[in-house]
Amino acid sequence: MKRIEARIKTPFGEVIIEGETPQEILSMLETMPADFVEKLSDFVSNRLTPSGAQLKGIVEATTQGPVIVTREKLTHY
Repeated sequence: MKRIEARIKTPFGEVIIEGETPQEILSMLETMPADFVEKLSDFVSNRLTPSGAQLKGIVEATTQGPVIVTREKLTHY
């Protein structure tokens, strides 16, 4: 039997949910917590973010995301 998949675009990539019937996909989505995407996004971000020591004095984490705070002249390197 063919499988059906739902692709959910998120800020960090795509989440793919597969099932054999549309009802199976819907029931899977219903069991997910309301903040699933946010928690997953935080988890992925924490794993991909370089250590703070490497960027200290250059990048500051804010609620709006990372901000460049250096006064030194920077290049694209």
